[in-house]
Amino acid sequence: RRGAAAGARRGAAAGARRGAVTALFEQLGEAAARDPGALERSAGAWARLEAIFRGVRGGGGLFDAGAHRLAAGAPQGAGRSGREVALAIGDGAVHRALGRLIGEGDGRIRYGALEVEELGGAYEALLGLTLEARSGDGLALRLTEERRQRGAHYTPRALATAVVEEALRPHLEAMGDAATPARIVGLKVCDPAMGSGAFLLAACRTLGDRLVAAWRRRGARATAAAAATAAAAAASEDLELRARRRIAARCLYGVDLDPLAVELARLSLRLLTGAGGRLEARLQRALRRGDSLVGLSRAQIAARDWAPGAAARDAGPLDEARARRTAGGVLEAFFSGSTARDRRARLSAFQDRIEAGRPPSATPAAAARAPIHWELDLPEVFAGDDPGFDVIVGNPPFAGKNTLLAGRGPRYLAWLQAIHEGAHGNADLCAHFFRRAFGLLRRGGTLGLIATNTIAQGDTRAAGLAWICRSGGVIYSAARRLRWPGRAAVVVSVVHVQRDPPRWPRATLDGAPAPRISAFLSHRGGDEAPAALPENAGRAFIGSYVLGMGFTFDDTSADATPLAEMRRLVARDPRNAARIWPYLGGEELNSSPTHAPHRHVIGFEQMTEEQARAWPELLALVEAKVRPQRARLGDNADGRRRKRCWWQWGRGATGLLEAIRGLTRVLVTARVSQHPGFVFLPARQVFSEQLVVFALPWWSAFAVLQSRVHEVWARCFASSLEERTRYTPSDCFEPFPFPPGWRAERRLDEVGEAYHRARAELLVGRGEGLTALYNRIHDPGERDPGVAALRALDEAMDRAVLDAYGWGDLRPGCEFLLEHEDARGPRRGAARPWRRRWSGAVRDEVLARLMALNKARARPSPL
Repeated sequence: RRGAAAGARRGAAAGARRGAVTALFEQLGEAAARDPGALERSAGAWARLEAIFRGVRGGGGLFDAGAHRLAAGAPQGAGRSGREVALAIGDGAVHRALGRLIGEGDGRIRYGALEVEELGGAYEALLGLTLEARSGDGLALRLTEERRQRGAHYTPRALATAVVEEALRPHLEAMGDAATPARIVGLKVCDPAMGSGAFLLAACRTLGDRLVAAWRRRGARATAAAAATAAAAAASEDLELRARRRIAARCLYGVDLDPLAVELARLSLRLLTGAGGRLEARLQRALRRGDSLVGLSRAQIAARDWAPGAAARDAGPLDEARARRTAGGVLEAFFSGSTARDRRARLSAFQDRIEAGRPPSATPAAAARAPIHWELDLPEVFAGDDPGFDVIVGNPPFAGKNTLLAGRGPRYLAWLQAIHEGAHGNADLCAHFFRRAFGLLRRGGTLGLIATNTIAQGDTRAAGLAWICRSGGVIYSAARRLRWPGRAAVVVSVVHVQRDPPRWPRATLDGAPAPRISAFLSHRGGDEAPAALPENAGRAFIGSYVLGMGFTFDDTSADATPLAEMRRLVARDPRNAARIWPYLGGEELNSSPTHAPHRHVIGFEQMTEEQARAWPELLALVEAKVRPQRARLGDNADGRRRKRCWWQWGRGATGLLEAIRGLTRVLVTARVSQHPGFVFLPARQVFSEQLVVFALPWWSAFAVLQSRVHEVWARCFASSLEERTRYTPSDCFEPFPFPPGWRAERRLDEVGEAYHRARAELLVGRGEGLTALYNRIHDPGERDPGVAALRALDEAMDRAVLDAYGWGDLRPGCEFLLEHEDARGPRRGAARPWRRRWSGAVRDEVLARLMALNKARARPSPL
């Protein structure tokens, strides 16, 4: 009763403050109505807002005026007092800001009806915005690169709840219906990239409901006199809140690098549990700011080395204070070093200093990284014979290599590779979160993480899921392709893993039962990448990297030389034509009906400077436009080479040029495309690095590579860029097993030629490119006769390729199926991702057979 009364008083006070803010907004509006210029001449509203919010209690750091310079009225520039800053924030700026927050008329926002998770939506919207006080303009928001570099995205409640419930399923099923309260509150749940706490809120609700059920089974009641309906309802609500408070106080942990996110997560849990500030001390310790991926284990600290598995040194007992100083010194050696050799030298010096009995020096570079030493920071989780979390859930940042380098610097990527052995530098950040999460689980623990669908592709798969599967992890649930419900243009995968499971868990793949789930998120096949096949060597190449617009003739770029000048140079000296070639890129391949290039390029191949001077006018053009840019390159090996050989492109595809020498035509496809299309083109032209070129002049080669058999393979092993496929020869082509005797298959030649010619006629007739045409092919509403005829030809080509493999038992038909589901369901006005394709079961079967064929062909022959 005392708690209810206190809650009522807090609610009344909060209501009064809400009323005060609304009243201030309405008073400012009335003043503006009387005199439109009045608000621009006055500046008292900001002080009134400060007075109102000084009454907010129990909000922790989020409402702590001392933590926010603007809210505290602190100086915002040299020589400016807090009062001067407050006066600079005019009433007009305050009125406009409150109008955005409150809304007007029928558009008034009902804050009381918002769910706790709405704080997460606000957090995502604020990422990348910084507030500035501008002289004369009051307050202004400026967009920064922070949100893109962090790759952070708020997870809607329904999706977070589904991930949490699946991660808890093995534990709750093991407990059964007779789960005791002690076992439920004994679970330790963590989100290592918690943002505003969406997954922790879901865990609090789910476990809270289980705890209430356990209490009721044990005969627990909130009060003894809960007889009347109203009293019973009140008791039930109180029991629910008590359960949530117990879960929040005993079970939940989280880490995030953003201090605002941490404060929002703490506030969200206080609001959900109705605990006010009573949980503050526990939440301050359990939900903390830091980088989940930067930190050392006790074993690494004892070894005074960041290397996994480094041998501990005989240094006597390691108390907490000494351990933290040692950890700081090890991290300082790494993050202050510029190269691997420099880092090792610094670490050796630090180790010598410790062994000599000298205390470590300050560690500014390490401290700036906000490390989390999990075993030191959360000893209750990592104590005992089976240390670690029971459940780890979350939505780690979506960040690839370039985003990581831009946001956290090259040393961060080097750190991830140092602590996760075998991880490739091209692996996405999500692979490292999977590795870290798996390492923090106890035996039988589970993780459920959202990742971009690259988690099962290429270097990211090898660094993450493949390593986990080799190390005792079992993937027991996965949703392979889910369109992200927020603003990010990505397709995600949701993956659940159990570490060293006591029994083989029941597996579900895309909601259907599966015998197992591989690191490729397939129900069949192994976890490791297929091997490159000798018969495919020297057949597929990335095009040439022409590094410098000064090499090009192009009327669409100001940095290039106009095409008219190219024609003038050839007219003056016909020999110049020998060093000028058509220059084709990925955009022209996919958008031009004839795949015709609109650019030309000067090329001296691997000539010496003396040899290139045989074309003085062309060399002079390159020297004037390219050489000054090369002179500004860095002093690394690549920069020095390009400066020295300034007349060469920089990274010419010498292997490609040698392979296609003597061929009249080659097969070409774009490296990045939503609908990969293979095209025969004349060999005498320069293909840019945005293209993959195949030294395969046969119609049968086209039939196989354009077929759905190869598409299934390529989509599995290619990486992704947004919703498009990135085709790489090493992953998509070199391991691909062609049908036996495919070169001599006359049916493949016939159907390949028929399809290629029909498609070319349709492109020219419609005046559109490959992308537009394939959009029509995959559109269920497209009824054009030419498109229908091409659909029939592609099915005939698929049939011929399956027969060439000897897979006559497979009789797949093409259907219009969604390529991925939208996490929030169909959205009004949004194009649905239809694709005319085989069913998932057929695709999985074809992929499994291809992988088995690769394994058989790659196996060394017995002596």
